[in-house]
Amino acid sequence: MLFAAALPAQPPDEFSLDEVHLKDGSVVKGEVLTNEAGQPLIIQLDHEQVLEIERKQIWKIIIRDEAGRPRIQRLKAPPPPFRKRGLYNHTGVVFNWGKNIREDLSVGAGVQHVIGYQFSPRLSLGLGAGLDNYSREGESVVPFFLEARSALPANPHWFFSLAGGYGHALKRERFNILDAEGGLMLQAFVGYRLSTAEGAEVTLELGYKRQNATFTLERFNGDLELRTLDFNRLALRLGLTLRAREEADKPAAKRKRKRRR
Repeated sequence: MLFAAALPAQPPDEFSLDEVHLKDGSVVKGEVLTNEAGQPLIIQLDHEQVLEIERKQIWKIIIRDEAGRPRIQRLKAPPPPFRKRGLYNHTGVVFNWGKNIREDLSVGAGVQHVIGYQFSPRLSLGLGAGLDNYSREGESVVPFFLEARSALPANPHWFFSLAGGYGHALKRERFNILDAEGGLMLQAFVGYRLSTAEGAEVTLELGYKRQNATFTLERFNGDLELRTLDFNRLALRLGLTLRAREEADKPAAKRKRKRRR
């Protein structure tokens, strides 16, 4: 925020003016009076007015010495803060690894989508659905679940999530799966996230996934095989979270500048 105040002093020489470049593209010229890390910058414009500029508005500062030589200071932008509340949509791609019915390594993949609400920096709740494939033999499940997420207070980049629900197993005649019955679905992840200025988050999670399901298969000789499976898998989820804008993120009203009467 910019503040103006009166200061009885002489204006700086025009050929030795300092420059403060703001993130909105504007440039303020004058004599920098105070430039301390973590504190607002104070610059004198003329003999009547000085401005106080919040550092979060500044892109770079050019301060000239007595000979007019410039010294450029670029301010490192702080990482965008994480949203503290509001609606969100999370879409993730999930890869899972584990042993199949023959004790061989099996790799599966799927997608999940969660619509939820963040109540505080520590708690989010959402309803999710997805499609998980557990092997190349067509063992697929559509899970419906409730998911809770919480960020670590010491470092909000890190978070964990717990989810539970029901997985609806799919009949797939292409793979000779004539009947299927779903069961309990559980998953738990520990993740790391990065935020953007627009409020989106990129997440990477590692965890455990369990799904119970029963499949009835027709063998090549016409016999039926009943498979009751408990999928216990190591899972990796790569996702993107989009959030509704908070009230504090909406454009602020036009700033008012104090003037000397």
